[in-house]
Amino acid sequence: MTPTSLTSAKAGNRPARSNTAKAGQRISVSLTGRAAETTRQLGDLLELTDGEVIRRALSLLAAVVAEEEVGSTLAFRTASGEVERIRWRTAL
Repeated sequence: MTPTSLTSAKAGNRPARSNTAKAGQRISVSLTGRAAETTRQLGDLLELTDGEVIRRALSLLAAVVAEEEVGSTLAFRTASGEVERIRWRTAL
């Protein structure tokens, strides 16, 4: 999965982005307290760096969005056997 495969998502009111991302490009992001804590907890649990946690989260989100674009849905089967559909986006 490459980020360029996510081309049909509608931008809505967001400004257009430059498609100049390069491998190894550094970006700076300020995380909310909750997001920073979740990143730290996942890193500790999985023995990953914060950067790797974020890279994996982005890869997962990209895969889910690409599947939704072709009509797939994401669902979890609970321990009790119930199926819960996960909705990542309400509208495109």
